[in-house]
Amino acid sequence: MVKVSVINSLLFIVLISIILVLSKSSNESLKRSIEVKNECSHRIKLFWVNPDTKELVDQIDGKPLVGSASTSISSFIGHTFEAHEMSSIKNGVCKAGGEVCSIGRFTVNENYHQIIHIQNLGLGGFNIVHKDDKTTALEGASDVWLMCEEQTKSDILEGGDIAATAFDRLTSCVKSRVDKKLKEANDEIKYQEDIRFKMANAWENYNCADNDVETSEIVETKMWRYKGVQRNVEVMHDKPQSKIHVISDFISPEECQAMMEAAESQLSNTGEAKQAVIKVPWDKEKDNNPIATLSRRVYGYTNHATGLSLKKNGQENLTIQYFGRGESDTEADQNRPQCDGACTGQPYKSATKFAKLVMYCEVADKGGATNFKSAGVHIKPAKHTGLFFLYRGDDGFMDKGTTTYSGCPVISGEKKIVSLSIRLGVDE
Repeated sequence: MVKVSVINSLLFIVLISIILVLSKSSNESLKRSIEVKNECSHRIKLFWVNPDTKELVDQIDGKPLVGSASTSISSFIGHTFEAHEMSSIKNGVCKAGGEVCSIGRFTVNENYHQIIHIQNLGLGGFNIVHKDDKTTALEGASDVWLMCEEQTKSDILEGGDIAATAFDRLTSCVKSRVDKKLKEANDEIKYQEDIRFKMANAWENYNCADNDVETSEIVETKMWRYKGVQRNVEVMHDKPQSKIHVISDFISPEECQAMMEAAESQLSNTGEAKQAVIKVPWDKEKDNNPIATLSRRVYGYTNHATGLSLKKNGQENLTIQYFGRGESDTEADQNRPQCDGACTGQPYKSATKFAKLVMYCEVADKGGATNFKSAGVHIKPAKHTGLFFLYRGDDGFMDKGTTTYSGCPVISGEKKIVSLSIRLGVDE
């Protein structure tokens, strides 16, 4: 145990900077870095406009930006700035009179790599051009089209056989240049993915080593009403191909007891825990059988969250698992990081898994959290809650590993969970 403690301490020291980045507040997610470039011959002063008082706050210590100078500022989405063109040093007089010759404004948007270009208008004054990653991408696409368009016009004017093949040459021109742009974009995406997954592995190790890490910040709270009962739903992650929800009071004590009693004679040891697969007695649903009632609720929530109309036909049975062998256990029970789906971002294959619902009958005294390392979501579960996660988008494409999940080791106490994986495209 001393050795484990030392390792945990080292992990804390090495990984704390990563955790701080991943646990930033919602305000941090609105933060943007802006570069302002003075590309004209005028002296430019830069001010932040206080949204409450409308007061102007100097951003460059009273010193104007002179020709070709630039400055970087850190701000937030929605904040507005003013650029003031100052009078000439030589004559001190503006054509319009006063110290400030003209004023321009720009507002920080939601995009990244924002650059503000302050450019000459010709006869005095200036123009502000606001660029970011999206406008740059669009300009790149426009440049491709203009280049190919000019070539096509030239081909048509040439006449004869060259004009007859102008359309084919236009298609070839656009394709070759677009292919190059797409490759550059894909290379950058792959680079960013590699960084994200390396950080995710470090974050996983830290979270499962520190049992005091609390549940991640909630994105949104919703309500779900089912058969007259209203439950809170905490949205922890919400992307087109991946969703993570925590549902309050999803499984009742009676349903947990029924599952444990059904598992008594069937429990077997796996490499991770004791588990049993419980066949759902659908023929007893009309008699309010707790296992059948629970299963029906799983499909009810899945349909609510996805907008589908799934039925029980052809679906899996419930699984119950027991984790925890005590604090002296040298290899505490845990689920290693895994994906239930393909995790490839490829089109969904009919009848395979696309969502899962995990229900907590017992939670560990220490350890046993559920961690989604690539989504940056850590769940310290409460008794009787349900954890729903989806890894297929409405467009039919699978998640690309964001819902990779794990169960941290149970250090003390016992964790008992009931789970059901859901498939799409199955029938009797």
